[in-house]
Amino acid sequence: MLMAQGQKGLTPLLGQPLINYTVGSMAAAGIGVIYVATWPENELLFEHLRSRWSSLHFELVRVELGGGTGQAMLRVLVESKPGPIVVGTADTVMRTGAVTRLLEDISLTTPGPQLHLLVTHYVEDEDPIWVHLHSSGLVTAFSKGIPPSSTVFANVRWLSSAGRTTLLELCSRHEALRAARSSGELVRALIADEYCRVTASVEDPVFDIDRDIDALRTAEWIASNKQEWERLP
Repeated sequence: MLMAQGQKGLTPLLGQPLINYTVGSMAAAGIGVIYVATWPENELLFEHLRSRWSSLHFELVRVELGGGTGQAMLRVLVESKPGPIVVGTADTVMRTGAVTRLLEDISLTTPGPQLHLLVTHYVEDEDPIWVHLHSSGLVTAFSKGIPPSSTVFANVRWLSSAGRTTLLELCSRHEALRAARSSGELVRALIADEYCRVTASVEDPVFDIDRDIDALRTAEWIASNKQEWERLP
């Protein structure tokens, strides 16, 4: 699924819209069906995706105007077909192949609910979500404010079939989670209550574009690190 609010996903960066970077990485990982969660007024972005990637199948999931990414994520989990799902955002800029790396790092043989996060050591975010990792790869903290480590959530995650079922069951029992504005609230609930095995892999760099300065610094970084940016993970 892809969460895309407003027209920010069509903002150009180095000659192409921001949303192309996330979708390009999903396509490189072999994902062929993408649910696009966005406001009804934002269907121009949906049409851009359909025309740009004719080989992919896109499903439009309409969310309430002003609703947060947490609500968008829950709406897609309810409306999409059963099975594991990869979640990303339209304003996440990452190197081609980042999602491939995410999927390769997942231990598919581990039974039970699993959530696997893509995180980064590169920080260019005015309001980052800090992630603390145990040496085993388990996520032990997921919060804003004082950073417990140098690792930051990169807005991309993988949720197993059992994990999505567990998350929906958890939200059905807690009204506050059903109204969650951010997907971070949902992740923290899974970590705190141990409903799900939450792990992570590191992929540098990943950029969250929320301000003009973020786009400028991202373009500068890519221009200065062209070889690193273009290599596959």
